[in-house]
Amino acid sequence: MFVALAGIAPLVIPVIPQTALNGTDPSKLVNITYILIGIAAFLIGVDKFFGFSSSWMRFVTTQIALETLLAKFRYDWAIESVKACGKLDTDACKPLLILAKNFAADVQSKIENETAQWATELRNNLTETEKKAVPPSRDEPNKPPEISNLTANPPSPQPAGMEITWTAEANDPENDVILYKFYLDDVEVTDWQPDKHWHWIIPADKAVSNYTIEVRVIDGKHAGKDGCDAKRSEKFEVNA
Repeated sequence: MFVALAGIAPLVIPVIPQTALNGTDPSKLVNITYILIGIAAFLIGVDKFFGFSSSWMRFVTTQIALETLLAKFRYDWAIESVKACGKLDTDACKPLLILAKNFAADVQSKIENETAQWATELRNNLTETEKKAVPPSRDEPNKPPEISNLTANPPSPQPAGMEITWTAEANDPENDVILYKFYLDDVEVTDWQPDKHWHWIIPADKAVSNYTIEVRVIDGKHAGKDGCDAKRSEKFEVNA
């Protein structure tokens, strides 16, 4: 009905007398077409989700099938009743009881099939809705990140005054954001940062032949900023 109104509206609005519009621009009234189409789309979505049309069609189909079974049962019962006339013994009544049993079984089978289809459709609708509305839950607890490598470029050894780029390779099982902090001989040289690189210039005023560079990582789900989830260190040799 709303789709039909949306198709008629653009044809009717231009022929409405200006006196009836009270000075309103007819072109603005054409926007009502989009409102009608939107309502129609909303109703179609509601119908698909709750299954009003499909349930009604299944109901009618099942009703016809049950009426067919009932009509067949009545004719078969009448035929067997005619055969049983004058034979009021157990053998004469047995075919009638078998007919009644088969009829009841057929009706129950139809009802069970319809109920199973309805339950399956409802279950699928609810499952699809839950997938869209509820974020997937994690069955396993959150795991901390791990450091796979800590490398220097250029590699050790190097002369004093050389600029070295340290790169830490870490991964998180749940792809959480990883923060890095670098240390030089147990003294922190960076704050927590998302950058996995640290640029270091070897000091020329210290007579140290070996340095220890360490990196620590956290994902914010385990250790605090005063601790770490994982750490790794490497030695670096400086040429005389």
